[in-house]
Amino acid sequence: MITHDLEIAKVADRIIKIEDRKTGLKNKEDIHMKILSKLSIRNLKLNKKRTISTIIGIVLSVALICAAASLAISFQATLVENAVNETGYWHIQLLDVQDNQIKDIQSNRDIKNIHEVRNVGYSELDGSKNKDKPYVKLFSMNKETFDTLKFELTEGNFPSSDREIVISRSIIKDAKVDLKIGDIVNFDIGERKTIDDYDLNEGNPYNSREEQIINKTNYSFKIVGIIERPDRSFEQTYEPGYTIISTGISEGENNIYLSLKDPKDYQTSLPELLDVSSYTEVTHHNTEVTKYDYNVNRELLRWEAFAFSDSTVTMLLTFIGIVIVVIIITSIFCIRNSFAIATTEKIKMYSMLASVGTTKKQIKKNVIFEGLTLGFIGIPFGILSGFFAVYVLLKIVNLIIGDYLLAHVDGLVFKISLIPILLSIILGFLTIYLSARSSAKKASKVSPIEGLRNSNEIKVESKKLKTPKIIQRLFKTGGILAYKNLKRSKKKYRTTVISIAISIFIFITMNAFITNMFDITGDYYIDYSYNLQLNTRNLPNEDINKILNKDGIKQYSILYDTNKSSYHIKDMSKINLDDVEEAELADEGYYDENKKEFIITGGKYIILEIVALDNEAFKRFSKDIGVKYEDIKNKGILCDEYGYTSNGKEVVSRTYKYNKGDKILRRI
Repeated sequence: MITHDLEIAKVADRIIKIEDRKTGLKNKEDIHMKILSKLSIRNLKLNKKRTISTIIGIVLSVALICAAASLAISFQATLVENAVNETGYWHIQLLDVQDNQIKDIQSNRDIKNIHEVRNVGYSELDGSKNKDKPYVKLFSMNKETFDTLKFELTEGNFPSSDREIVISRSIIKDAKVDLKIGDIVNFDIGERKTIDDYDLNEGNPYNSREEQIINKTNYSFKIVGIIERPDRSFEQTYEPGYTIISTGISEGENNIYLSLKDPKDYQTSLPELLDVSSYTEVTHHNTEVTKYDYNVNRELLRWEAFAFSDSTVTMLLTFIGIVIVVIIITSIFCIRNSFAIATTEKIKMYSMLASVGTTKKQIKKNVIFEGLTLGFIGIPFGILSGFFAVYVLLKIVNLIIGDYLLAHVDGLVFKISLIPILLSIILGFLTIYLSARSSAKKASKVSPIEGLRNSNEIKVESKKLKTPKIIQRLFKTGGILAYKNLKRSKKKYRTTVISIAISIFIFITMNAFITNMFDITGDYYIDYSYNLQLNTRNLPNEDINKILNKDGIKQYSILYDTNKSSYHIKDMSKINLDDVEEAELADEGYYDENKKEFIITGGKYIILEIVALDNEAFKRFSKDIGVKYEDIKNKGILCDEYGYTSNGKEVVSRTYKYNKGDKILRRI
């Protein structure tokens, strides 16, 4: 055996001399490393099955890392697109900006785009069947702003001159005014004010006895398009005017929509723009100290700039970090298994090279070089596999529940970003390095003679190996042979056993972690029992019945609520004052314009809101709370319990002290 090993050493030494003459290299270390690299590549080609299995392990590891990061990026992109489709792409709206202030805003280095919207004024809408919305409200903006603010055109085109308009679809559907594309309409646009000459805006509901439109200017328009009802910054459900939009009109209040170059710096950019010292003053919305009156698009900032509280950001990053760390740990043990087996098979080769002068450092470098070589093959395929897996997953999710996830996007958005690619490359090579490191140390420590004999891997002892009886009974002869083989070659199979144990441990841990996350999320978010909520306050009963009788409606509940459904509870003995904050109590009285003071006409009270359900919904509700419908029919249910956490404990309290059978009389 020793003679044979010496012959192998002589052959290796002869290869080194030939390589030295061929390359002309004088540095013997470079020659050794070049030979080792060639032998490693040749060995990978000869052992195709083991090489492919190792590459598959790397591909799976990198694919999991890439998929986890890509899912997070795609989910963020979905929520950003949902916010953009709902409100348009802007981060802050400045109200009533003067023309001489626009240049200062344009010179701000943090501003990316500026879009001006003129709030021209109100006009009466002839023929409106909605008594609470008798007006139209005219806006003017340029063509680019239509796209930026995401107006949804259902028919026709956007206006191209100050003689053309698009109208809100709610004018036709809600106000029941018969208008169509091509019609010529005339509006007397003016300022909406009270009888006492106070300005009114979209936040003031319509009051026919207390308001008027003054300073009117007549406009004649051709209707060229119809849009869906705009978002809340243009047309609130409770405001008295429907939206109409033209272009090129320079009159009226100028509102500016701004987008930031770097939304992540919003806590610095917005205070500088509003001329305040800190972002805290922006959140308090104290317009007395800010340079402009404003509205912040918090929904877009929340997702685009990760504008959450510090605790929420920490929780999200911790969750993603835990998932990736678990993937890396599992991958290290699985990939290490392949390297350990490969190193065991090549111990003779490393011993042979060590006998002709290859150092431990060179052998260690060679094992890591082999791992990195496999990484250059596996990592690109892993990244592609990760993106493909996420793409397929999102397609399946969108196919099943895409229409129910978010209101303003058609399912989850798939986005390819540079972050998952870089993260996969860095963590992929880190995983391979950590996996190959232990095998490299093992290979470098083997002495030439022991390595050639392979005496460290298989231990043959003089005493007879005893096999437990339970293995003989369960697995027969095959089990006996397998047990003895494991006992003689513990190192060779120890990695496999550890990998199996780690995989089971990780599976159980991740399952428990995800289950707990769902439980916590379920406590935080409310699971509604309905898919759609409609405000039918202004609809006649026949239209409501048509909606309820449509195909596909499984179940419905009607909630009745009127402006006169509030009761004033003034009996303080019936109110848990210890649990009710002072802010919830109101003082009876009125503000005297002549005396300029608030006149108290009675004591304090708390408001009790009264709502009613339709008969079938009331039956379901009584069943849900565990009472018999016959016992509470024609009676009321007092819902005044609320819960909060105190010193780590859940506390349930009540607002009132009423008991079963008590009567609550309405204040006259």
